[in-house]
Amino acid sequence: MSLALRLTHGEHACAGRVELYYQGEWGAVCDDGWSRVNADVVCRQVGCGNTVLSLARYGPSSGKIILDDVSCRGNELALWQCSHRGWYIHDCGPLEHVGVICSVPGPSAHDPLAFPSELRLSDGWNRCAGRVEVHFNTSWGTVCDDLWDLNDAEVVCRQLGCGAAVSAPGRAYFGEGSGKIVLDDVICVGNESLLEQCTHRAWGSHNCAHTEDTGVICSEIPPELRLANGSSRCEGRLEVSHRGVWGTVCDDLWNLAAAKIVCKQLGCGLALQAPGLARFGRGTGSIVLDDVTCRGTEFVLWQCSHRAWNTHNCDHSEDAGVVCAGEALSNTTGRSVG
Repeated sequence: MSLALRLTHGEHACAGRVELYYQGEWGAVCDDGWSRVNADVVCRQVGCGNTVLSLARYGPSSGKIILDDVSCRGNELALWQCSHRGWYIHDCGPLEHVGVICSVPGPSAHDPLAFPSELRLSDGWNRCAGRVEVHFNTSWGTVCDDLWDLNDAEVVCRQLGCGAAVSAPGRAYFGEGSGKIVLDDVICVGNESLLEQCTHRAWGSHNCAHTEDTGVICSEIPPELRLANGSSRCEGRLEVSHRGVWGTVCDDLWNLAAAKIVCKQLGCGLALQAPGLARFGRGTGSIVLDDVTCRGTEFVLWQCSHRAWNTHNCDHSEDAGVVCAGEALSNTTGRSVG
């Protein structure tokens, strides 16, 4: 049975609504009987620090309520090991979905770059193949290949928007990295949204050398990005190429934080506006992303939280746009960037 846990729609990777993946769907946890001990289990499971707020409100989940009356002792490794009513058994409403705020591990918790959620593949033949590197506490480090397998690689590929995992080579297949080894003994179910949501040793704790740096090979051509139908390459309708096909992005939840990632990715300076409602005209083809939610520290747009690729409830009248502060280049309507 595939089970996973995540925090979503929060201020950063260690805060948000508590959601469980069970029987092929994500759903919420009811706040009946919720305690700080329960929150401690959640924070530990998602690889974050101590509980800051055990009963936070981040709005209702779009899924079902999966657990109610959760009661943890505090030594559980996963929330579903705690006592509860039973799967899908509850007497709760949409305003009772529980959220948690955890501290960010490490000494640089006030630095947005300290959030352990940035990921890249290095020294491969494209952005979707290479040595796994994680940005943690202001520097990049590697991941040890102990217990590393295709389930772990699947999470990496999904987080980077690179399709399915093809291979999970270890023993520094893509060369030895430098700096710290930040993760070891990673065990993923395969459905996690972020690598740090998988079980692992404490951050920075390992028994490895860089000869054991792990790698990933994903199936997809890396997505690309462009702004179309504006007065310069730095403004226009947002279009994303996924699996070689260009499509648009729905304006549901679209905001300046997401536009910031686009502008940074295109080398277009600061984000000025994040217009919706097809301000730059309606696009054609697929709508490839919907419900995009960014923290603002991501390197590429598809690292932001979103529905699955090509899953949406929109039409092209809702195509999202971006206006960046970059220098205008006349008679240019789009430049793609992977």
